[in-house]
Amino acid sequence: MKSHFTNTVLALSFVLLCAAVYAQDPVVNIPDANFKAALVSDSTINSNRDSEIQVSEAQAYTGSIIVPARNIADLTGIEAFTALTGLDCSSNQLITLNMSANTLLTSIVCSRNALTSLIIKNGITIKSPATLLIRDIIQICIALMSMMYTMRRSPGTTPTTK
Repeated sequence: MKSHFTNTVLALSFVLLCAAVYAQDPVVNIPDANFKAALVSDSTINSNRDSEIQVSEAQAYTGSIIVPARNIADLTGIEAFTALTGLDCSSNQLITLNMSANTLLTSIVCSRNALTSLIIKNGITIKSPATLLIRDIIQICIALMSMMYTMRRSPGTTPTTK
C-alpha cells in the first residue's frame, strides 16, 4: 500500500512539473548575441529582468528599439515585437531587414548598414544602397504627393505650386 501511494505521488509530481514547464511563456529566438544583449539589458523590454525575452514581453512592448552601433548582424526575433513603433538599427552590419510583421512601425532608421533589401509591411521590398533612410523616402513621397495635389494646370503654361 505504501509503495502504491509513493508511486502515485511521484507520478502526480511529474505531471505537475511537466505542466509547469509547458505553461511557461515561450522565449523569442534571438540568435545574434549582440542584439539579444541589447534587448535583455533594456528593462522596458525585458520587464521581468531575466536573461531571455519572452514572447509576451515582446508583444507587450509598444515603444522603439534603439540599437545603433552595436555590431549587430541579424535582427531575427524582431518579428515578435508586433506593437513596435520605431527602430533605429543604424551603424550595424545588417544585410537584410524584414519588418513585415511589425505593422505598427512609424519610423525606421537603418543607415550605415550593408543593406541590400528592406521588407516592410504588406511584403513591400525596397532595394537600396547602404545609406537607406526610410523616413527621408517617406518625406519625399509626401512632399511630391502634396505638390501634385496643389498643382494648377492652365492651358499653355507650366504647372506651379501654391
